Amino acid sequence: MVRNARIVEQAVLQFEIDNVSRVRLGGASASKFYGEGAVRHPPHLTRTERHRFIRTYYLLWSLMKLNDPVKWHARLESLSLKKLYDLHELCELPENEDKSRCFGTLALHDPMDEVPRSYFLDNKTRSAERLALTRMTWDHIEERYRQIYSQEAPAVITYAMDEGWYVYVVMWDHWRDALREIVCNINKPQWVSVKDFHWEHWEESSDEDT
Repeated sequence: MVRNARIVEQAVLQFEIDNVSRVRLGGASASKFYGEGAVRHPPHLTRTERHRFIRTYYLLWSLMKLNDPVKWHARLESLSLKKLYDLHELCELPENEDKSRCFGTLALHDPMDEVPRSYFLDNKTRSAERLALTRMTWDHIEERYRQIYSQEAPAVITYAMDEGWYVYVVMWDHWRDALREIVCNINKPQWVSVKDFHWEHWEESSDEDT
């Protein structure tokens, strides 16, 4: 347990170094989400973002250790739509070479780089197993969304560079309201009653859970 906790702390630190200082807010108010007087995202994960990252990291790690598509399917079926979106995003984390954990140490880069150079390796930083898990997770999102709402699931990655960073968008505090709208399909025609929104797909789990 101690060793696992240490690995996760290293992953948090690495993620903060490579991503947090680059987070963009789009049109969101920094002071609303990150404290009075804030003009941008703080230099570290917030308490809720940290909980969200750690919870999802452990989930990703456990799935990679299974390395079995049949067991992946069963586990993914048990996840809420919100947690599937969280997992799909962290599936983009690079791996270390022996795949014993989710997040490898990236090559050193100039802090002024627009994107860390190691990220240009793209899929080369992820194994075939990780890519398969990423695809399966998205397939579950699409299938679940189609079953519930009879429409395609929004691909949130398209917002990342303007309202997050790199491929990371749903995990930031300022984007959780937008994810809630997606998960509950709130952007419906005006004639649809509020009672018809699927609040349960959001409220069944808390961002505070670890």
